Amino acid sequence: MTDDSLEKRASLTLEHVHNLVRNGEGKEAKGQIQYIIDNCKHILKSDQQGVNSEKNKAVIIGIMFRGLQNFIDLSETINSPNWINQPMLVEKAWIQMWDCKERLEYILNFCYENTLDWVFSTIESLNKTFLDKFGPGIYFSAEFLVEQSACSVCKRDLRSCEHISGRIYDGILCSIIIQRFQGKGVSIVEKPEDPRCRIWPWNVEGNKINWTCFMTAFKLDDFIDDN
Repeated sequence: MTDDSLEKRASLTLEHVHNLVRNGEGKEAKGQIQYIIDNCKHILKSDQQGVNSEKNKAVIIGIMFRGLQNFIDLSETINSPNWINQPMLVEKAWIQMWDCKERLEYILNFCYENTLDWVFSTIESLNKTFLDKFGPGIYFSAEFLVEQSACSVCKRDLRSCEHISGRIYDGILCSIIIQRFQGKGVSIVEKPEDPRCRIWPWNVEGNKINWTCFMTAFKLDDFIDDN
């Protein structure tokens, strides 16, 4: 699949997925989404020369459709009866919402907002539901002393690297690879680095906080690693 055909196919599939979601056909929508993701992975794993632009677009489109996967999963979770009063479903929906939100907000750097406004309007409404039911919340925030890290693109020490985090180079999303670190502790904060690490009312008993998530391994482009 060429650069142009991937982009055109993704645009048509996005419109089709929107219609399927609107009609409650989540299973069919997932199949359409997976087809695009598989094509993106195929392009990124290609060893052809001179296709860097194509690979960069495959990363962007792959992240967008991975975010749409999150959205379908989220829609199924909150479609369960009385989900807002079921702790397991609340926590699941919260993480799915943030996975979707972060991926699709990243995509806004490359496409018009109204392309995905039907998703963002649902997320905005859902976020208000969480706020009305549970308030702004408190969160765990893990503290680390990073001793060694590298760039995901060139694998060099960040101090001597010219790549910019969040940009895509030759089909690789630039990010920080933590190679060696020491844990310093865990704080409770109101404005977390990772909102997935929320402390829910059922995690608290008196002055004691029972086990809950205090860090995650979220990656915008994890679709590349999926089998």
